[in-house]
Amino acid sequence: MPWDRAQPLVSTGSVRHSWRVSVQPVVEPVSVEDLKLHARIDSGFEDSKLQAYITAARVMVEKDTRRALCTQTVVAYYDFMPAYIVLPVAPVQSITSIVYYDSLNTQQTLASTEYESDLYAEPSLIRPAYGKAWPTTYERFNAVAVTAVCGYGAASAVPEDAKQAIRLLASHWYENAEATITGTISKELEFAYTALVARLKWGDYA
Repeated sequence: MPWDRAQPLVSTGSVRHSWRVSVQPVVEPVSVEDLKLHARIDSGFEDSKLQAYITAARVMVEKDTRRALCTQTVVAYYDFMPAYIVLPVAPVQSITSIVYYDSLNTQQTLASTEYESDLYAEPSLIRPAYGKAWPTTYERFNAVAVTAVCGYGAASAVPEDAKQAIRLLASHWYENAEATITGTISKELEFAYTALVARLKWGDYA
């Protein structure tokens, strides 16, 4: 039976789901030289430490905003196929594949002609193509896996709000290495960081 296009959107909160980065970005949104300029660091003796802080700050910003910054590959898992598949991270550049376990618990790859996507929306949406219906999936955890290429692209395309949040965190961790733990924010930075992150957050469809 063809899928009813009048069905309402389904929030990701109503479908058990998870996601992970399967291919990490090859560049960071903020370079070591950029961070050194921001933090007024003249020496090059601790560049490797600064690079580690940049990566940790980028991961924190991505988790707090549910955004991918530089290009990376993400795999999202769902226990079944809802009316709309709502991707849990933005922005999405392309859908690589949709793999599922069929009614016989055999893994299948869904042909790209069977679905359509709106990658301009935040969050991005996937639904059956016109006149099509989702296949029946086996009742198991993570029955559906959607692989997507996500992120803004090169570092130059990443929003300045995200870059500034990374600079604030990384420079703070560098200057307070003994007093703080990586992954925390001091009260002095909390307001600025929260304001920057709030501009990048997006919500679910109901």
